[in-house]
Amino acid sequence: MKVRKNKKNFQLCITLSILTVISLIYFITNFTNIKKDTYTAVFGVDLISYYTAAKLMGTGEISEIYAEVNEDFSAVNSGRFFETAKDSGFKFTPTRFVYMPVFLAPFNLLTGLSFSAAADLWLMLNLMIITAVIVLQWHLTRGMLTPALRAMVVISVNLVSFPLFYALKLGQTTLLIYLAVCLVYYCVQKDKNTAAGILLGLIVSMKYSPLLFVIYFLYRKKYRLVISCLTTTAVLIILSITLYGLPLNKMYWHYLTDLSGIGIAGWSNQSLYALLLRQFTSANALLFNPVTAGLWISLLRYGVALAIVTAMFHLFSRCRDENIKPLYPLEFSAMILCILIISPVTWLHYLSLTGLSFIIIIAFCLKKESLMQTPAVIFTSITGYCLVVFHPDYHRLLAVTGQNCFSKLIISLPFFGTCLLLTTNLWLIKKTIGNYP
Repeated sequence: MKVRKNKKNFQLCITLSILTVISLIYFITNFTNIKKDTYTAVFGVDLISYYTAAKLMGTGEISEIYAEVNEDFSAVNSGRFFETAKDSGFKFTPTRFVYMPVFLAPFNLLTGLSFSAAADLWLMLNLMIITAVIVLQWHLTRGMLTPALRAMVVISVNLVSFPLFYALKLGQTTLLIYLAVCLVYYCVQKDKNTAAGILLGLIVSMKYSPLLFVIYFLYRKKYRLVISCLTTTAVLIILSITLYGLPLNKMYWHYLTDLSGIGIAGWSNQSLYALLLRQFTSANALLFNPVTAGLWISLLRYGVALAIVTAMFHLFSRCRDENIKPLYPLEFSAMILCILIISPVTWLHYLSLTGLSFIIIIAFCLKKESLMQTPAVIFTSITGYCLVVFHPDYHRLLAVTGQNCFSKLIISLPFFGTCLLLTTNLWLIKKTIGNYP
């Protein structure tokens, strides 16, 4: 028995070593070409929106910060926003700025640099964030495997992820949110609910979809966390008005209202809503034009979303109070996956966050006391994550096959991978609850 166990451990060590080497080669190869612009991603195309908005703030042209939505939701191709981006040396069409004015403050510091230098600095900061995520996840997975094997797992899971690299190349804030979500998870596990609430407040103020987390923590009676979250959000709104004035903030809220009614069928949107728009409208999956959904698509979208949330909270309700803590990791993971699925817009780089969910699921299965160490569960989880993180050439696929139902389903593989991870996650919760007396 001992010989067999040692052989198993040796095989696991060899497998993880190979996966780590492959993930490092994959990441380093992509990183060496990160500044090479392609039709899929332009280096710093999202950073230029933050940089340009901060520049306009500095020159007093605040009315130009929230550019009008035109035929292409993702791009600003006219006006002072466009001209300012061009004057900064950006060769392509910039994306639009969609955050609360207060979040311009850190980017004001970058405007003293050329855009090229600012992009390099932001790239280095994001690399540091990725390193911090890996180190934090290594600490969070104690009890799963030996320290060396845990390091191999978290390195492989993150560096093999195309959504993570995509966020890095675009110059997105997603990696900062990824780190913040990992810290919320850590703080709640350590009963640091005030700190967790502050972090969640920052996240919610940037991306509103995680508001579902507030409902979850309220349901779990984490009142201090919820209060600190709402207080942080309120403080940021007041600070935004104090620093930048009420008119600009009114523009932001009107802008946000206008954006909330827009559907995007472009390939980079991996939400349930996008899947329905791609399948049941004539929208072009290669473009990011705003799409107005019909009544029945809207009803289907909200119906499915409500069914997912209801089923999830019904499952949570079956866990007794004394058993909540052991199941908290799986519940947190399920919340991440649910939010990614039901949000109206889930850009591909948002799926970086599935890395944490996947690690939580695998860690839960591989713990020594776990009863879920079944090959089927682990295989299903790995399959789901692979669907999320591997990125086929969608443009070439559509050019060869045309935009038919099948090719549009292929485009939605990351969405289906997220659904598979959520299904596995909820099944683990159900089985674990069933094992409690």
